[in-house]
Amino acid sequence: MTQANSEYAKRFASGVEQIAENARRQAAAASQQSAAAGSTKYSKWFFGEENSDGETRQKIATGPQFKKIDFGRMAAVEIGQTTLNNLGILGDENFAKFAKSLGAKHALEKELIPALIAKNTMPWLGSCKLGKIDNGMVGNLKSVQAIFMGNFDADIDPTRPIQDLYRPTSREFAETFYGLHMLMDGKRFVGFDHTKGDQGLAFHTSDIREANLHIASAALGMTFDQLKEAARKNEIARQNAARKAA
Repeated sequence: MTQANSEYAKRFASGVEQIAENARRQAAAASQQSAAAGSTKYSKWFFGEENSDGETRQKIATGPQFKKIDFGRMAAVEIGQTTLNNLGILGDENFAKFAKSLGAKHALEKELIPALIAKNTMPWLGSCKLGKIDNGMVGNLKSVQAIFMGNFDADIDPTRPIQDLYRPTSREFAETFYGLHMLMDGKRFVGFDHTKGDQGLAFHTSDIREANLHIASAALGMTFDQLKEAARKNEIARQNAARKAA
């Protein structure tokens, strides 16, 4: 998906390609100021553990309302901070959409954690953890399916080291939704559950309708095919009703 078609770009930014080289030049300075954008290691940054000030990453999602990214004037660190804020807002909106479609009884638990996927080189690209679904226990660890949305297009492979989980395929904005099977020791992330999904990857799609079916499957305990067939029948019924009303 190109930047021109990206809802994120329409709402929050424009002209990504114009600052790609500038962001690379500012990477060193951004690293020196990393405390402003989060100085914890990647795993702590991504999974919402506390930073040195005791502030959890989840709090970012409850910050100010969205701010337009001004690529011509913002430094890389400020772009990253703005990206996190905006992703938190979008994450909250998308969770509400998914949860509403599931009805009253479902296993999807809300958990908003925005993150950057390459903060020093592409600080405008990031993801937001929307929530999680309990998969049960694996030994003495809890397995959960974590649900994410992102404003990027990337190859996602849970078999790679955590810092190499994402390999962006473009420097432009895009929409993506994906689920990761994670192993947790209490609230501490310890690795991916490679016995579930595709080596730990539950799903990955740019189609929000397909993402909704995957999430519903896990949250309601129904198969993807069952839900897809139910959606097909509902659409036929809707079309028939529309024709009768015409």
